[in-house]
Amino acid sequence: MGAILVKLGHINESQLQQGLAKQGGLELTDLSSVRFTPELLEAIDPNTARMFGVIPVRREPGKLVVALSNPQNTSVLDD
Repeated sequence: MGAILVKLGHINESQLQQGLAKQGGLELTDLSSVRFTPELLEAIDPNTARMFGVIPVRREPGKLVVALSNPQNTSVLDD
């Protein structure tokens, strides 16, 4: 449905992404604004990151925040 709205010009791709993130209860992150330090990138094993399609974007007390390549894949969120 979102792709149709974009195709018809009712919304743009950015608006679609924002809406999907909000609907899924997720935060939308612009990866071009993330400072990927060696310490951040070493926070997750590269094979694990590839397997789950994630990349670390920041640390918070007691957790590592990651970006998902496919936020609709709920099994990744569960794992």
